[in-house]
Amino acid sequence: MQFKDVLVPQELKDQLLQQIHDGRISHAQLFHSQPGNHSFALAVAMGQYLCCEHPSETDSCGECPSCKQFEKLEHPDLHLYFPNCGTDKIDSKDCESSLFLKEFREYALANNLHIDLPEWISILGGANKKPAINVRDASRILHFNSMRAYAGKYKVYILWRADRLHPDCGQKLLKTLEEPEENSIFILIAEEPEYMLPTILSRTQTVKFPRLSNEAIEQALLKEHPDLSPEVAHNITLHADHNYIKARRSYPNDELAAQMLDTFQAFTQGVVAYAQRQPLDKVNFKGTQDLINDMTSLSKEDLRQHLLFWQDLSRKFLLMKAGNDQLVMLTDAEKETYEQLKSAFTLRSVSQLNEALNVALLHIVRNGNPSLILTDLYFQFASFLMPKK
Repeated sequence: MQFKDVLVPQELKDQLLQQIHDGRISHAQLFHSQPGNHSFALAVAMGQYLCCEHPSETDSCGECPSCKQFEKLEHPDLHLYFPNCGTDKIDSKDCESSLFLKEFREYALANNLHIDLPEWISILGGANKKPAINVRDASRILHFNSMRAYAGKYKVYILWRADRLHPDCGQKLLKTLEEPEENSIFILIAEEPEYMLPTILSRTQTVKFPRLSNEAIEQALLKEHPDLSPEVAHNITLHADHNYIKARRSYPNDELAAQMLDTFQAFTQGVVAYAQRQPLDKVNFKGTQDLINDMTSLSKEDLRQHLLFWQDLSRKFLLMKAGNDQLVMLTDAEKETYEQLKSAFTLRSVSQLNEALNVALLHIVRNGNPSLILTDLYFQFASFLMPKK
């Protein structure tokens, strides 16, 4: 991966290049990334540049044997670590990143290094587990760090989603991060560094990623998919909320977002009818129960994505209701849904829905019963909309 192909602001690439040219590159970097950013790709591009045999001022050559190996994520001095967990074939006490390296490479390369944790967890088959970079991974890092670089330049360690470092693993790496072997570079990638050990954070130099702009996402979509119409690319971008991975998943017609909007509209219309004491055929309890049953059949991650979408939409509706519509980007379909429902909403009720969705998401993550959670959400929302006595 060359710098020119990484979807991050150019000033971020220039910042890292300047540090390299000035000899100020930190041996332990923390890439504080936003969801959907190309942070893993930037880490690989940085390693490729450091190990390139014929680098220019601005990029690796892309042609030397070292670059070719980095392009396949197979360079002997590139060490990849990522959250992993026990599976049907591998016991949890034996798991480590090296056992899943083939699958991880295939996943990353198939997606042009646009990777995210929920998708990787689904590939692992660990939806109901807590994948982590564990102590066995730390032992492998210490082993390789005690050896010389294979090609004589840099050893590059990329710890993707280091905010999933097991505390015991973090403790074991402290001394190495503080005093690594010569020409060793550690790049820790995290979206939630607040969950990392303070002692780890204090030993790294933070590189903060800005959110991707809508313009950048639209241009990247049109470049990656030349057959995509500008209008569809624009709508996908609005749904993506500055997350390019989410935008890529929505290609070519944003069916998932349309489905999630439909479920929100159907669920909410039933709630409004019930709260307003409309006739039973308007309330349509059976339709709501069928909808809840359909959502219950989704995987936990897909259900979580639905509720996150509902929550994002409720926030947008809250801003619209408060008169801050200039801060909100809605697709035509979302605007139509808002117009249909806005008369039933109050600022208070939308705010309460947002809080209830937070609780529902927490219960889903903790393996609560989806049917009970959604049914409870239905009656809670109805109570928010009922006239107060």
